[in-house]
Amino acid sequence: MRIMETGVKQRLVAFIKTAGLSQARFEKAVGVSNGYVNNISKGIGAEILQRIIRNYPTLNSSWLITGNGEMLNKAEEDVKPKMPCKNEDFQNLLKTFSVQLAQSQDILAQSEANLAKNQELLAKSQEQIDKLLGIISKL
Repeated sequence: MRIMETGVKQRLVAFIKTAGLSQARFEKAVGVSNGYVNNISKGIGAEILQRIIRNYPTLNSSWLITGNGEMLNKAEEDVKPKMPCKNEDFQNLLKTFSVQLAQSQDILAQSEANLAKNQELLAKSQEQIDKLLGIISKL
């Protein structure tokens, strides 16, 4: 859909309508004051543009600023080539991930055991330090 509006304000209003939003809802989502869109005269700042794109990633920022291109970005699925995946490939990946998950769980269990041992050693060391500090303080 190509809309040839003259300014950022008109393009933003067109997007809001296309998205089925009210200006108030759009302004609230972006975190600007009520009436912000109506008060745009020359353009919008970089911070506001970032907030708009963060909240409405389908909006083509280049189109919003310059008027060039399409209003909406292409859907990610349209941009990425579809890769065929055979059932056996999927099964092999699933087996690989299952093995890796089991290995990760083993490593985690070993790490937890080592942590418990290290905490015990730390507690014993603290006790010895406390005893030594007691002896030193009596000297």
